[in-house]
This record gives sequence, C-alpha cells and structure tokens, in this order.
Amino acid sequence: MSILCKIGIHNWRVDCERCAVCGKTRTRAHNWAKDCERCACCQKTQTAAHNWDGCKCKACRKISHDWGGNCGEACRKCGMKRLGIHNYVSGKCRDCGGLLDLSFHMVDIPAGEFLFSYRREQKFLPQYQIMKYPVTVAQYLKFCQAAGKSMPPAPPWGWRENYPMVFVYWSEAAAFAKWAGMSLPTHEEWEKAARGTDGREYPWGNDWDGARCVNNVKNSTCQHKENYLGEWCSIAPVGIFPDGASVYGVNDVVGNIWEHCEKKHILLGGSGFQSDMQDFRAYKILFDVNSDTGRRRVAYGFRCVLSGDTAKK
Repeated sequence: MSILCKIGIHNWRVDCERCAVCGKTRTRAHNWAKDCERCACCQKTQTAAHNWDGCKCKACRKISHDWGGNCGEACRKCGMKRLGIHNYVSGKCRDCGGLLDLSFHMVDIPAGEFLFSYRREQKFLPQYQIMKYPVTVAQYLKFCQAAGKSMPPAPPWGWRENYPMVFVYWSEAAAFAKWAGMSLPTHEEWEKAARGTDGREYPWGNDWDGARCVNNVKNSTCQHKENYLGEWCSIAPVGIFPDGASVYGVNDVVGNIWEHCEKKHILLGGSGFQSDMQDFRAYKILFDVNSDTGRRRVAYGFRCVLSGDTAKK
C-alpha cells in the first residue's frame, strides 16, 4: 500500500469503485449524471441504464432519436421533425446517402433605391448578386485544399460540412472571396439583401419572431435547440429556417453567425448566441477591432457577392 493510500488519498481514476493502487473498494461512486451509460470520471460503461421517456432519458437527459435513415422526416419514436438536417461526412450523408451541394446559389438583387441603416437613409445600388447562404464548412475546406491552407481550429461541435464556416478572420474571408471570383459584400449590399427596399426591422418584417432564426432569446420558439443529436447548439446548418429569409430569398442573414463585410472590423447579422432580440435587427452592427487578429470568434463567418458587370454575366 502506498503512503498516499495510507493517509486516505486513493486513485479512483481507472475505476471509481476500486483504488488502482491498493484495491480498496467503495460503492455508489460513479458519476452517471451526464450519461447513464458512461461514468464522467473513470469512463466505465454500463448497459440498459437509461430511463427513457420517449427519446429523452429522465435521469441524464440524453436524447436518442430514431430517424429511420431518412433525413427531414419525423423521429419514429417521438414524432419530432429533423428540419432536413443531414449528417454529412466527406460530402455524403451517413443517414440517407444524399450528396452535399457545394454550389454558391447566387441571388439577384435588382438595381434601385432602398432605405439604409436605422436612420432609414435613402440610397441607390446597382444590380448585384449575393450568396443565398453563408459560406459552409465544406466550401471553405475546398478552398483550403485548393490554396494549400490549413483549416482554423474546430469549434466545440466540430467541423460539420453543412454548417456555416466560423472562426474566420476578416483576411481569410476576403481570401476565400477572391479565390471564388467574388468579394465580401459592402455594408450597403449586405443590408439591402437582408432588409429589402422598405427598411424593415427584420428580414421577414417589422415584428420579432423567434421561430424564424437560430437565437437564444428568452421564451423563443426557435426549433433547432436540442433537435440535432440531443445537443443544445446556437449554430445550425445553413438554410433550415426558410421562413426567416429576406424578401429576396436570402437565408440566414440574422441568427446563426455574425458576417464579415468589405469594411474590416464591421460584422452584421447577429449570431444564434445572442439573447437580446435587438441584436437580430437587420441593421445591427458589431464593431470588433480584433476581427482580423487575436482570439478567433466562434460565431464569425461570411458570405460573398458578385458586383457590377461580373454580376450580369
């Protein structure tokens, strides 16, 4: 027996019920709070331990849906809809076999006047095109492979190919846009695509509706939380909130991520982590002098535009 064991300091790291040094045992020592099948301390497993109420365990709150290998359909046990969320690996969904679309899906924004900023200033823009969705992880990975660059560190939920690209510096977003033959949108281009011509508060209108985008607003009816592999997440796959699109059909302009624009240090859109509905107004600006240096931000992404003569081709 070691000296530590003699004074009551045992090694329970291998097994919470038995000291790895002296063999002393104890009962009810495991931590099953996070997962009834795996101890959070020693990683010991046990089977048939969950207390299921439909798809959620009453004890550890783990969720296990049965999608039947058909993305977008309802869970066969509890009826929850999956909102078309695929589980893509190397461009192919593990569940239904569908292939990931890597095209940019450009949306035409016609020339004309529009109301800009909270001051509702009248401005004019020529015709241009903007990406319907933010740049995805799969699209950015293709850029990195072509340019010989490394991906940034992965976010806590990992790199999911149909999620918006995050942890991106402004200069990296600009480099992607140049590689794709496009540019980052100006503040005016982004806002017109988000608000239309009438200066509406939100892409869908003037009234807040928490069911139309990813958000953390109290009492929100956002449907994404806890419906993807039982996770509580404030970043969602692109395009799963079509009711939150702008009048032009541009998706995810509020909620999900803050988006870089042409002017460094200015970001637009309001990420899904925001808890104040004011942050989702389509004219809201986030100014960050460190948007191109220092610690990477988990909710910073971007989309691109084709402007001028290029957009007419």
